[in-house]
Amino acid sequence: VRIHHMAAQHNQRILGIGISLGRPVSALLTSLESDGRANSEFNNGLPLHTRLDNTEITAWNGVAQQPDGKVVVAGEVVESGHMASIVVARFLSNGTFDESFNQGRGYVLTALDEHWAAGTAMTLQRDGKIVVAAFAKVGDALVPVILRYWHSSSDAPSSANAQASYLDPSFGKDGQVYLDFNGTTEGAISAGALQPDQKIVVACSVGSGFGLARFNPDGSLDTGFGTGGRVTGEFNPQELGLRVTGLHIFDDEKILRTAEQSDGIGNVPAIAKFNMDGSPDDGFGNNGKTIVSFIPPGQSHPLRGECGKSAV
Repeated sequence: VRIHHMAAQHNQRILGIGISLGRPVSALLTSLESDGRANSEFNNGLPLHTRLDNTEITAWNGVAQQPDGKVVVAGEVVESGHMASIVVARFLSNGTFDESFNQGRGYVLTALDEHWAAGTAMTLQRDGKIVVAAFAKVGDALVPVILRYWHSSSDAPSSANAQASYLDPSFGKDGQVYLDFNGTTEGAISAGALQPDQKIVVACSVGSGFGLARFNPDGSLDTGFGTGGRVTGEFNPQELGLRVTGLHIFDDEKILRTAEQSDGIGNVPAIAKFNMDGSPDDGFGNNGKTIVSFIPPGQSHPLRGECGKSAV
């Protein structure tokens, strides 16, 4: 079993998502009480394993809870022909599929122009619409993509193609926005968050550094953020690379971005904080950036290892 993300539920319960590494690989969703016991009201107290449409791999990478207690997840499915699609699913609080989502199916699959694609993070708007951060593999490059889905079947226009109709056409082009950073399209979005004004902030790895972008609610880039809606940077160009792991927006709309920095030996947490206009927050670390070192007593070198997704 591999846990990809944890999230707090409104009733102090805890959601966990990931994958179960059997054959075939199935998505994992579990709910715990605040004291760590299994939530007996969710799937009879057992972890929920999901394999969609007889696919070879189903994995959840992002999760959020609606105000009514329903759980929305996003991730990927790999079909028998080895083509991956983005998947968004919604469950009732007891762990069964919500039949009001996508005309009774409870989930929707989105293929992107016959490219390998996967949902990597997600968040919910106040109106219930679902924003999913994803990537499409085009050749050897990972291209960042953002998609927005309707809240329910009653919101989506009726169509013979229920899969396509669930994307909200008022967002970007046909519900999708492809992102590039100053001509560099390669990068998988690892985290996303909504500001109080419903603008969308996403973070991804770009080359050996990182990229942030902010979008207006209609999917256009917010030109008041960074340069043309984008911010790029590096922690240490001498190191081997950086992988974004989390994103948080504070009440004052400052942005915290977490990551792991590789130095060839292992990974250490690398954190950056930005003002609401995308400039570094000079009151945080060194010019808005800091490396977190865990040095055990009696040792002179920091511990290194794998850093998972981060939450604040």
